[in-house]
Amino acid sequence: MRHVTRFFAAPAAPLLQASGMRVTAHAQFASARPGMCLLLLMTALMFASHAEAGSLVTWGTNITAPPTGDDYTAIARSDYTQFALKSNGSIAAWGYDGTNEVTDAPTGTGYTAIAGSRFAGFALAADGSIAAWGSTEDGPLIEVSSAPTGTGYTAIAGGGGTGYALTANGSIVAWGNDGNGELNTPAGTGYTAIAGGAYGGIALTADGHVVGWGYDVHGQATGGPTGSGFTAIAASNGYADYALAADGTIVHWGIDLFGEFSGIPTGTGYTAIGASPSAGFAVAADGSLRVWGYNNADYDTGLPAGNDFTAVTGNYNGAVALFGVPEPSTFVLAAMSFVGLGFATWRRKVRKA
Repeated sequence: MRHVTRFFAAPAAPLLQASGMRVTAHAQFASARPGMCLLLLMTALMFASHAEAGSLVTWGTNITAPPTGDDYTAIARSDYTQFALKSNGSIAAWGYDGTNEVTDAPTGTGYTAIAGSRFAGFALAADGSIAAWGSTEDGPLIEVSSAPTGTGYTAIAGGGGTGYALTANGSIVAWGNDGNGELNTPAGTGYTAIAGGAYGGIALTADGHVVGWGYDVHGQATGGPTGSGFTAIAASNGYADYALAADGTIVHWGIDLFGEFSGIPTGTGYTAIGASPSAGFAVAADGSLRVWGYNNADYDTGLPAGNDFTAVTGNYNGAVALFGVPEPSTFVLAAMSFVGLGFATWRRKVRKA
């Protein structure tokens, strides 16, 4: 960096003389070099803070290392496989491939959302059509072969052998297994989010009410919170469901088989929630991760430290989290402002000289 600065500073005197400016400006320019270096350093620090933005982190007993790169925008999982969506709309799949969840993942770009059921994957194309994959030697799984055709779908989710999608008017479409009323979705329009569990699903209405359907022995369908204003939902592959209130508190219902209730973090400010078959996850206001429930896949003991996470979910093999795009720190912004002010002052002095 000093070499580059000197390269431009050395001929400054004759250039200034030729333009009618006093040569003393050259000394002022040279004295400003530390400030310019600091400006470049602060800029580098700002961009360095983005180095991990969009990257993936996995942990757990049998989890497979995630794909590299730092341009991922969304994550999802089936019971044993993980999926991630890149910024160009291409899909990455890794983990268990016994039903070709990895092998048959769609190629190409332009996909806008991803989800997983028990042993299959789903994605939304740019035109709102649904791509489904996952098969055995006997052919495609039922949630693959029965996936709806057409375009214009806006959201997608998967459950235990079942798929769900939102249409353009907010109505819910379901397909696949129906052994416990999984296809008995609520009527009407205006739903804004959906999530699939092992034996049913949950959805958010336009005003943030939680609606459930399917297996209801432990209140998974009818035991949800009352009131409105909920902003996010997550369904486990076990018997517990979660919702995020407007103030960032975590609400739960169902049955507490593995500590899904007793270990839930208290307080407000949580920004995202996720669920595995026997555990729950959350992202705190500072971007750090929380986990509770059964630790059969080392969800807790392997929990990564750090901040700036934006999404997290898990399956039987472990968990995956997504780094977000952190804002430049207050220190970096203040330092850049200070250096920028100094540089502007120097330029005014040169022009007056």
